[in-house]
Amino acid sequence: MPLFEIPKCFKSIRLADYAPEYKDQHIDVWVNPPSSILLERDAVIEQINIENEAIEAISREIAKIQNQEEIKAAFKKNGAHLQEIGQKIQELYRSIWPWYAKILFIDGSQINEKDLLEIFETSTDTDPKFTAWLTSRAMELIIEHRQQRKN
Repeated sequence: MPLFEIPKCFKSIRLADYAPEYKDQHIDVWVNPPSSILLERDAVIEQINIENEAIEAISREIAKIQNQEEIKAAFKKNGAHLQEIGQKIQELYRSIWPWYAKILFIDGSQINEKDLLEIFETSTDTDPKFTAWLTSRAMELIIEHRQQRKN
């Protein structure tokens, strides 16, 4: 048995920082999860980066083309592939959503995966930037905590 237990540390995300209509609502982020939990997310992010690089490679090739007709032909040739990659990236991002249920809490209770997925699905339809903002802010707090100089 360890000499002492390292407690879960939490930091709050004020939703009013996103939009004032949220007033005093907040979501707490578990900022010191084990590395094994963070690595689960990192593996998916690595796949997203690989797919983004494929899009960038095609874009760089098209950018080299000077002739307007050749550019149109290149887009026609690569359009379906670019669309396929874009769809895969969206699926990868959505595959990360359940992971956030492990680190997000409301009023001291972990948000269950079903409710969180519903929040993300609804916001994707009604307020598309919310999910990206919330998940980015959560990761910023984790990184800040891990890099913070401790006294």
